[in-house]
Amino acid sequence: MEIQNLSIANSTNVQVGDYSQMQTTCTNFFTAIGKEIDASNASNADKVNAKSKLVELASNPLLSTIFGGLGIEAIKKLIGF
Repeated sequence: MEIQNLSIANSTNVQVGDYSQMQTTCTNFFTAIGKEIDASNASNADKVNAKSKLVELASNPLLSTIFGGLGIEAIKKLIGF
C-alpha cells in the first residue's frame, strides 16, 4: 500500500481521483445556491429554512449518489449552513 500526502491551499475546482467532474459540478452548484440564499432579501429564518431543505434533499440516498457522493457535512459547508 502506498501512502500519499496531498496539500492544497488557496485553490478552487481541484480534482483528485476518479469521477471528479461530477463532484466539481455539484460543488459549484451548492456553492452558488448558498451564495444566492445568503444574498437574498429573505429573513434569516427563511434562509435557514431554505438551507435545511437543501440538506434534506441531499440526504436522499439516490440524490446523494447523483451529487457525486458529496457528504452532507461537505454540502453544509458549501452552502454555509
